[in-house]
Amino acid sequence: MKAIRLHRYGGPEVLCWEDVPDPRPRRGEIRVRVHAAALNPKDILIRKGKMRLFAGGFPQLSGQDLAGVVDAVGKGVRALRVGEEVYGMIPKMGAGACAELALLPDHAGALKPRSASMVEAAAV
Repeated sequence: MKAIRLHRYGGPEVLCWEDVPDPRPRRGEIRVRVHAAALNPKDILIRKGKMRLFAGGFPQLSGQDLAGVVDAVGKGVRALRVGEEVYGMIPKMGAGACAELALLPDHAGALKPRSASMVEAAAV
């Protein structure tokens, strides 16, 4: 799959669109085929190196807010099912919403309101 990754801190020029392995959901996680992702201030601070103590090492995936369709579920997931439209925020640094596929703890995702587009849901 393709994903935006960082290999160093800096401006927007450090963002790389790269091939990375498809993530596999673990217990309590869902995998989302991302239709829309939104950047929040935390993503910018991570890229600039302002959150080094919390962000972890390199390479690092980018993005936390997303909307898409559940494509796989790990063991123990009861609330969300394959094929459902969801939105949420990945609750960790270097999360990976700016990718074709992203992992999301099932408790951090919710069914996308039918009245919202994917872009609107990711921005919430």
